[in-house]
Amino acid sequence: MNRRSALIAMGGLTVSGCQTVRQEDPKTKPAPEAAVIKSEFSRIIRAPREKVYAIVADVEQHPRLLANIKARQILKGPLIEQWTKSNEVITFSVAMEPVDRPAFAKFIFNRPTEIVEHMVTNPFAEDLEPLDKKKGVIKYQFVEVPEGTKFTAVSEFQPTTGRFYRRAWIDGIWMDFLNRLERLAITS
Repeated sequence: MNRRSALIAMGGLTVSGCQTVRQEDPKTKPAPEAAVIKSEFSRIIRAPREKVYAIVADVEQHPRLLANIKARQILKGPLIEQWTKSNEVITFSVAMEPVDRPAFAKFIFNRPTEIVEHMVTNPFAEDLEPLDKKKGVIKYQFVEVPEGTKFTAVSEFQPTTGRFYRRAWIDGIWMDFLNRLERLAITS
């Protein structure tokens, strides 16, 4: 197990962690470079927690927050409802990482403190190029503080084929997300 960790504080942004773990399970037949990539980003947003939560909870509007999400739609109908609880939705997305590809996610809303996203890309494809298949969990956390809301996003991604994306690309997506979220929370 390789482990690398860093903590950076700058302009109200806290970035911590990068953990890389080699898979050992022979049943999954991972690519030799398979890893788990973990990131944590926090920022104090000068807006009420309920407002910040509502912006992130509007998952069909995630393309305005996440530069790598081109489109996202909630899947509806009796078959979906039979497999979800009242605080859950399933979405279909088009993710640009680095090219367009399908992704499905299950969002669990624990209002007002947390949203958990379980995501998988290209679940049906078998002959993929490296970088084209992964699964992940993102926890969006909302804590009331005197200045407004401490927002934290903790993400953990695991590719099932090939290598994962460059660290700088992942960090750039999250830093851009925090800037967009802050701007929306303050101006809307």
